[in-house]
Amino acid sequence: MEHWYNSGKVDRARVDVSYQKRAAGSTITSLLSGSGTWTAIPNLGVDAPSTATVIASRDGNSISNRRVKQATLSDINLAPGEEIMIRWSYLLNNTTNGNGLSIDDVTISAFTNVFYSKTAGNIELATNWSSTPDGTGALPGNFSFSLPNATYYVQGNTITSGSNASSRINGTNAGVWTVNGANSRVVIGLPGATTPTRLYLFNDDNIVGKVDVSSNAALAIQQPNYSFTLGQLDNTSTVEYYTSSSAMNIAPLAYGNLKLTAAGNKVLTGNTLVNGTLTFATGPDLFLGDYNLTIQRGGGISGTTSSSYIVTNGIGRLSQTVSNSGADVLFPIGSSATSYTPALLQQPNSTTARNEDVFSVRVIDGLFRRYDADGNGVAGTEVLAANVKKTWLVDEEVTGNSDVKMTLQWNTADEVSTGDDQTRFDRTKAYIGHFINRPNLPPTYDKAVV
Repeated sequence: MEHWYNSGKVDRARVDVSYQKRAAGSTITSLLSGSGTWTAIPNLGVDAPSTATVIASRDGNSISNRRVKQATLSDINLAPGEEIMIRWSYLLNNTTNGNGLSIDDVTISAFTNVFYSKTAGNIELATNWSSTPDGTGALPGNFSFSLPNATYYVQGNTITSGSNASSRINGTNAGVWTVNGANSRVVIGLPGATTPTRLYLFNDDNIVGKVDVSSNAALAIQQPNYSFTLGQLDNTSTVEYYTSSSAMNIAPLAYGNLKLTAAGNKVLTGNTLVNGTLTFATGPDLFLGDYNLTIQRGGGISGTTSSSYIVTNGIGRLSQTVSNSGADVLFPIGSSATSYTPALLQQPNSTTARNEDVFSVRVIDGLFRRYDADGNGVAGTEVLAANVKKTWLVDEEVTGNSDVKMTLQWNTADEVSTGDDQTRFDRTKAYIGHFINRPNLPPTYDKAVV
């Protein structure tokens, strides 16, 4: 769903999805609710990203103004000649809502071969698979992991990590599970299951194929050179990247929850979105490079410390929603793995002010008189006069209406400490300077109103 205009009206600021099935010989001729029985698909219903922002047009293609949802319809058995129709609905009333909501990039896939793993045992072995979730259904005679249009649901809850004995691919030996049928996929967990599912891959085990992660399920990856493709990730799912020494690439996707575990650094390889919680566990840093990381409204970041945080080592930025709640939103960033220099942003608590917005923040080394189009300091223009040798680049998505209180943190080593009283940094006289780049005139620094 894409949000193209915010009217500030919250009533029915939502897109709902339902379906209708008709027997052979009849045709669905109307989308109205009174025409047949429409069955809701709750997992595809989605609210507008926010109606508390400034009343204005929005960029519906911006990652913060889009919502991606997925759902699996089970037991929809269509006989020859039967028809199914899926309907998106948004009740528009200009006096009560009037938000510009739309849908785009819709994908519908039909799967005719569905299989279920047992809750224990090596998943690359056909003997540990069944045609029913309870493990008792007989497999067809042509069963293999190369069938077309097949879904292979992985069940079982591996709660331990860090040893090959915990992996379910080829036991304790290095192994690969290949699922290569056309349009086939592996799904971790059953849709809507209440029993948790977690699949752990040791550092020499791998999957060849496409892997989805279902609701409340988890995939823990200790294989630093994983070769599978991550597909649909439910908003309540968790993907965990687990390396203790070597660096590990993070696939550029829209995650439910993203967990970074152990001291090996994690590296973005493309723009990345987290709908739920980004968790740092036991010491890693996350390097953005030239890619952006967005924490969706309602999500958050946990587990960061002064030695485990987000490193803005390129032009990539961290984006988060700062709501009008009066609470600080922490941007746990640093320009390198040895320089933690976070920012905190706060909007005043208000039920009427429309100042909620998405802010993107990045920090670089040095203070400059000139910056290029990417926000990097221009060589030869560095300022070393009673200042902190850092620049925080802060932008809001929708210009205007914000009333931000900003708190910045730096290290003693970041302060200009040489020279006389006029050039050494004095904390008692500190203020946040707002860089103003004026066309055809020298840039200036004014005291920021924060």
